[in-house]
Amino acid sequence: MSVRIDASFPPFLKSLKRLRKKFRTIDSDMALLFKVLAVEPSKGDLVTGMQSLLGDDQTLFKVRVKTVGHGKSGGPRLLYLVSVDENALFPLLLYLHQDYSTPDIPDGKLHEIIGDFRIYIS
Repeated sequence: MSVRIDASFPPFLKSLKRLRKKFRTIDSDMALLFKVLAVEPSKGDLVTGMQSLLGDDQTLFKVRVKTVGHGKSGGPRLLYLVSVDENALFPLLLYLHQDYSTPDIPDGKLHEIIGDFRIYIS
């Protein structure tokens, strides 16, 4: 089964544009990752604690993006949502590990992103 990838969420596009300056191959790196995720959408790590903000059919994941010259550990992370009912994957945000003082995105930022996404799709 293959899922549709809808990469039109403005915060994702803004974060992609920002990272193009540091990672010159980010567009092709993301295209490769999207091919993998289209076939295996649950490949990333499950982000727990956000289910109350999501629909019953929605799950939040994060995955490291492998980039040329940086590998996975030095590359950006992708936060994405999978919707079973819509058979779709929605990239929400690309970020660097060093963007946050903790290994994960703070809960407040996750709430903000999910809230913005809910408004965007309604």
